[in-house]
Amino acid sequence: MRTIFPCPDDLHLQLNQIQATSSDEGNGAALRTAVIDFLNKLAQEQYKAKETDMTAIVLRQVEKMVLLQTYDKLWVEHLEDMKALRESVGLRGYGQRDPLVEYKKEGFKLFQSLLDSIRNQVVYSIYKVGVVTKTDTPMEKDRMQFDGAKKGDDTPKPIAKSKDEEVGRNEPCPCGSGKKYKKCCGKSS
Repeated sequence: MRTIFPCPDDLHLQLNQIQATSSDEGNGAALRTAVIDFLNKLAQEQYKAKETDMTAIVLRQVEKMVLLQTYDKLWVEHLEDMKALRESVGLRGYGQRDPLVEYKKEGFKLFQSLLDSIRNQVVYSIYKVGVVTKTDTPMEKDRMQFDGAKKGDDTPKPIAKSKDEEVGRNEPCPCGSGKKYKKCCGKSS
């Protein structure tokens, strides 16, 4: 329980109190129902607290994102499991069992475990998501100030080449035509 969301320190005492009141009735089902109701109430309180920490809109976006990621990851695993089941169920025909019936039974069990895994992963992930506020560090402020300091002419200035340097064939022609040297002035050489 504590791995999903933070529980009160007196949780053990509260559960013992529920057990004491429910054991007077002598019904195990009543105890189980009382504990489940108490834990559901506790989970709903934690969820509402999370909803106040984040806005409801942000929490819905987080829920969508967690659901999609969980569906994607667990569905791919489920498909791999079904592929392995398809390969292994064929051997059950040698054991005088109908492979189709075995495939249906095992496939249904795998699908049920997929749904349980999705529920568990989504609940665990949603309760673990927190709000992180980003504060500007002094280094980032300096960087922003430096980036804003460039207010001059940003056009690159042409590099003057000396007359003694030989121009490469694939370099731009020094006459300024924009063509390669080999297609312009270098053609005559």
